[in-house]
Amino acid sequence: MRFTIRNDGTKEGPESLRLIATDDVLGSVFGSCVIRDDGSGSVWLGDGVTPKSDSELSATGFKRDDDFDQDGIEPNVEEILATMSASTGKGGKDGDLNADGIQDADQNSVSTFAWIKSSYFDDALAGNLTQVKPIVYLAAEASSSSAKADLEYQLSGIKVKTLTAPEFGGTSAIKITNSLTDTVVNAWDPLLFHISAISGSGSSGLHDCDALRAGTQVTAYIDVSRANVSVTDLNA
Repeated sequence: MRFTIRNDGTKEGPESLRLIATDDVLGSVFGSCVIRDDGSGSVWLGDGVTPKSDSELSATGFKRDDDFDQDGIEPNVEEILATMSASTGKGGKDGDLNADGIQDADQNSVSTFAWIKSSYFDDALAGNLTQVKPIVYLAAEASSSSAKADLEYQLSGIKVKTLTAPEFGGTSAIKITNSLTDTVVNAWDPLLFHISAISGSGSSGLHDCDALRAGTQVTAYIDVSRANVSVTDLNA
């Protein structure tokens, strides 16, 4: 069966369908499909039997249609996590962890997900997270003194990886000795993300929030208050 999918700007929740094939002798089998409106998931082209990679899709000119905030975290995940925090008295409002009056799933520069360990991150994406402690929100800000997310910034590629991932050379721990001879040992798995200027937003690029330092400095605000980490135990 073939279904025509029309890309539009309407924000819609996941839509599912089930196809059942029945034979008088062999009985019945079924296949299920979920269509999401955030650009996530696997994509098959033509009569292919395996999904295409992002590079293969780009080569054909295919563009994922994300009508939400394009940060890589599914909108229902952001809504569920923010609501979990609010309902347990750990801050935020339903679907709005930073309590700015806008749903997190609708903000390009704000994202709600689970951190601490990559397993928590994966559990949240799969809908299996059962505790509030790992829930955080990340906001890209134009100023180091601003607590408001920047409407011209786009968060994307948000991931939590283990230190054994290829990006970190497969090591099992990172220790850094600073000028005070303190040894810093990683207790949380690495968080990866990208910040870019939204095309057509009127911004000529990223705003440099610290002209005294080389390069372009962008403030990334991360609220980890639900993890109950004391200031004395926090290092970055």
